Amino acid sequence: MFHYTSLLLLYLEKAATKILARQLVRLRQQITNLQGSHAQIRGVATHTQALYANTSISTGMKGATKAMVAMNELGKHAKVVREFQKQSAQMDMMIEMMSESIDETLDKDGAEEET
Repeated sequence: MFHYTSLLLLYLEKAATKILARQLVRLRQQITNLQGSHAQIRGVATHTQALYANTSISTGMKGATKAMVAMNELGKHAKVVREFQKQSAQMDMMIEMMSESIDETLDKDGAEEET
């Protein structure tokens, strides 16, 4: 009877060892799968960060474009102001010349009346 009991124990230990070996293999497969999933999640996180960076750059470029357009508008206004200043200076010179001509004419008329 002792012999049967020891054989039974050996058989049970062998069966338990097989079960534990299968569990170990499955556990290693699950670890491998989890590592792969973890790598995919890191890849998705990196991709998300890259998209966020691109969005930030796009937003910055949009603001820079608006600023450039505003500066361009200021440049157009500055051109108009310069042209106005030029025309105003010409007008001042013409007014001055006309005033001098009128003064000379009036002075001549005044001198002729005195004589």
